[in-house]
Amino acid sequence: MLFCPECDHAAPADGDWVVRDRDRDGVEALTCPACGATLTVRRRFAAIAA
Repeated sequence: MLFCPECDHAAPADGDWVVRDRDRDGVEALTCPACGATLTVRRRFAAIAA
């Protein structure tokens, strides 16, 4: 369960959080759907071709 530090919105990690691309280097931000606060910024890994 993740909690927004700004508005106390709560949802599972795979819940209603908004994932936004931050740049073309594969970095994305997880933001709150209620207030738009950024919870985390992380590097997105490309899928490995099988």
